[in-house]
Amino acid sequence: MLEAQFPETVETQPELVAQHYTQAGCHEQAVPYWQRAGQRARQRSANLEAISHLTRGLEVLKTLSPTTACLQYELDLQMTLGPVLMATKGWVAPDVGHTYARARELCQQLGDTPQLVSVLRGLARFHQGRGEAQTANELAAQCLSLAQQAQDPALLLAAHEVSGVSMYQLGASVLLSCTLSMVSHSMIRNSTAPWRSSTARTLVYPA
Repeated sequence: MLEAQFPETVETQPELVAQHYTQAGCHEQAVPYWQRAGQRARQRSANLEAISHLTRGLEVLKTLSPTTACLQYELDLQMTLGPVLMATKGWVAPDVGHTYARARELCQQLGDTPQLVSVLRGLARFHQGRGEAQTANELAAQCLSLAQQAQDPALLLAAHEVSGVSMYQLGASVLLSCTLSMVSHSMIRNSTAPWRSSTARTLVYPA
């Protein structure tokens, strides 16, 4: 096994492992390494490289039967690809919409609520950028509802942020004020909580 023989290569150059497995016809083993390679490239802000690795992973995945494991692999690839496409092509690029729409389908098939919150947020931002305020607001409302059910602070913060933008676009200033007040009290009132970071405050109180 490559993992046992070359642990350092597996860790630092997963694209080499992915390529090896792909050429050997071991496609199911290759896909997770394409995803890992894409994630590592994204962390280095090498976005074009990330797109290449992730797209290759999706191509290899098409040769496999749509098992639950393969659906999860595809979701991981699409979830990594979405933000990279936003960074390189902009929020309103058709590829961004297609990626998040497909990720939404996969989340629904797999029953993956935590990732569905992130997917709905990405879709809402896509439609916000295109000026499709009503569609964006519906997606943001779904995102917020799921985040409230999950009661995960990070998901709630992200959901309130995208919901606030939708309210602003619709001109719902009173509701927006209430939402920001709610976020303020629920997310950053505890002085020891991570939500007091500058990033969190920027999300809650956009300039």
